[in-house]
Amino acid sequence: MVLVAGCMMPAPVLRLAPQSKELVWIGGTAVTSQRGQGARAAVAFVREQGNHLAFRVEIESLSDKPILVDPARFYYVTCAQKGQPPTRMCSKSRYVTNPEQALLDLDVAESRRTAGAANDEAFFGAMMLLEATAVVAGATTRHGNGMTAPLIAAGETAASLRAAEQANFHQASAYELERANWSTAALRKSTLFPGGRVAGLVFVEKDPSVSEVSLQIRAGADILPFGFDQTAHQVRFESHRQGRPVEGMHM
Repeated sequence: MVLVAGCMMPAPVLRLAPQSKELVWIGGTAVTSQRGQGARAAVAFVREQGNHLAFRVEIESLSDKPILVDPARFYYVTCAQKGQPPTRMCSKSRYVTNPEQALLDLDVAESRRTAGAANDEAFFGAMMLLEATAVVAGATTRHGNGMTAPLIAAGETAASLRAAEQANFHQASAYELERANWSTAALRKSTLFPGGRVAGLVFVEKDPSVSEVSLQIRAGADILPFGFDQTAHQVRFESHRQGRPVEGMHM
């Protein structure tokens, strides 16, 4: 969280540039490639996406036998300049986000959400029946003001039901968008036959404090390294209280 004097500040915008000098530019995007014994890969940084960095990865088989491309086996290392004088310090290698596990986690969460939403709607629906019958009962009494409390309760129950239905709709829409990202945009586990190609997005966890990200692509027996320099662009924020821009900081 980024705070200055109790105000939330914009997070820095991250950009990654390939460390390789042999680049091809496509529509303003720098693309770097590596060739191994049995595969060739091209990688480009695409964008930040939530808590992740997204890389476009394309792989071509050069083998005369089928090879496996499994993003669950890709890994990355981050490095940062720390201390005085600055010293380059690197993390342990970590696996990139596995799209198959991400899909499973999404589906499990959606199953729980759907059950919870159904229970909420059933509960508030039952309460509406009770409140409606209370209104009818109040109308049959001699005191007309006996209907006021049941009517208010019925209105509150109906509002709660509408709110639950609306929240369920928005959560379901968010789930569909997120699932579409992992199922269609992400690079998925694939067997490549001779001359075959596969492409998609590979995601690593975002860390604004690092200065380098090294992505290791595995294709068959090959491990192809792709290094990127990361720059964090600080965002100036116009303070509504003081009427002047404030320099964003990250923590």
